[in-house]
Amino acid sequence: MKQYSVYISPLGPCEAVKQGWSWPAFFFGPFWAFGKGLWHIGTAVALVICMEAYFQLWGLASLINWAFPLIFGARGNRWREWRLLRRGYEFKAAVRHSTAEGAMASYVGNQGKHAGTNG
Repeated sequence: MKQYSVYISPLGPCEAVKQGWSWPAFFFGPFWAFGKGLWHIGTAVALVICMEAYFQLWGLASLINWAFPLIFGARGNRWREWRLLRRGYEFKAAVRHSTAEGAMASYVGNQGKHAGTNG
């Protein structure tokens, strides 16, 4: 079971973000960022990678090649949460589940159970 943070938009959509390390962000870096709508992060990193390749900064190349995946893996899910909050989503609950979809369904299901009880 993994820990997910559930966010809900005032317009209705719900998203769950896994807490902790992000393997997809680690392996796919800027491509992952673009896919999650983190355009500024993906663009900045892609530009640095292109500049590195263009100028052939051999001394920094290995540092950059190792640093970016580690930073993306460690911070990627926090960046997603930051983006959701900036778009007006509200944190609703922390839920333990094996998948993000299951975490959202679990939260929505629990809300339905509590909606009918008036103390």
